[in-house]
Amino acid sequence: MSKAIDVVEAAFGELAAGTAEMPDRTVINDAAVGGWIAYMPAYLKSGGALGVKAVTVYKENP
Repeated sequence: MSKAIDVVEAAFGELAAGTAEMPDRTVINDAAVGGWIAYMPAYLKSGGALGVKAVTVYKENP
């Protein structure tokens, strides 16, 4: 857990310093089935780390 906290702290530090890129999320709606997907990319320049969070929501998915 302490490693995770260190990584998150460093990432927020890069964001505050302007050395991270985190564009607005991209959302694709699927109105036909009442769902959507969102992509949230980020890049930490000094660490060379790239990540993407993807979230899907479908109201009728059990």
